[in-house]
Amino acid sequence: MDVNRRHCLAALGSISTAALAGCTSSIPGVGSDDPGDVVEDYVSALDDDDREAANDLIHPDAEEGEIPEDEWEFMQQFFDSVDVEILDVDEDDDEATVEAEVTFEYDDESESDEEEFELRTHDDEWLIYDD
Repeated sequence: MDVNRRHCLAALGSISTAALAGCTSSIPGVGSDDPGDVVEDYVSALDDDDREAANDLIHPDAEEGEIPEDEWEFMQQFFDSVDVEILDVDEDDDEATVEAEVTFEYDDESESDEEEFELRTHDDEWLIYDD
């Protein structure tokens, strides 16, 4: 099975945990007018095992597209929990880059990885285009 980097968020190489930088201001599964909130909501959906909410945050023109059920189930076995801390947001008119520290926990082990998420607007909301 070909599981790409976005779908696992480096879960195969990074198993870790950390506290969220703060609560998100938007509801998981709904785009936002803040790119950092979208990334937090996306990672929260991963942590909550909510594929529908995660897919709702993926841009319809994203190269990788939505996460299929078989890939979702496969990647969920590689972590018990996942958290995110937003490090930097670089926002233009309809494109944004969010740098974040994503932390995975599995079997009392944890590891963090810095990830870069590319977001684009769709219907005036930020959605994940690539990571």
